[in-house]
Amino acid sequence: MKQDLKNYYLRLISIFTKVALQISPYLFLRSANIINLEWKEIDFDKKIIIRANKVKAREDFIIPLSQSVLDLLLYVKNFSYSNSKYFFPSNISKSKTMSKNTLNQAIKRLSFGDKILYHGFRATASTFLYEYKNIHKQDSEVIELCLDHRERNKVKAVYNRSLRLDDGRELMQWLSDFIDKLKRDK
Repeated sequence: MKQDLKNYYLRLISIFTKVALQISPYLFLRSANIINLEWKEIDFDKKIIIRANKVKAREDFIIPLSQSVLDLLLYVKNFSYSNSKYFFPSNISKSKTMSKNTLNQAIKRLSFGDKILYHGFRATASTFLYEYKNIHKQDSEVIELCLDHRERNKVKAVYNRSLRLDDGRELMQWLSDFIDKLKRDK
């Protein structure tokens, strides 16, 4: 019965909400960053998102994209609205973003609401990345840059502006492969 209810709710959730939830473990963006994602911020050729971070540091945040994420973004592109600047628009108005509660409500409808909230994707990704540092071989700085956590030492931050994109790309691909393997082995 519980699985039937979950399948019913899956049919009710919009394709944009589904894909936003599907890419969230791979990207572990803040919910405001995912729901406000604009088409102009995705560079499919360079395999990156250049996100003007309006949430925290007010600086651009560059997110390397794994192949799994690119595949999902290209898939949802087939359903997009030509008159919407948002990658994940609202069901009510294509000129607006989905509600900040949409993702958490979808998680609840899928009966995971007592186990996780949207922000939990960030904590889970951070935990996995730190737990498996000896396997992926990236240091804490790269993990924190992928989480969009900036250097807090203001003097160091002035001199070190490196985004370590190659390392971030390797780390994001490693996490993507890790998630894909978990899904296959399920």
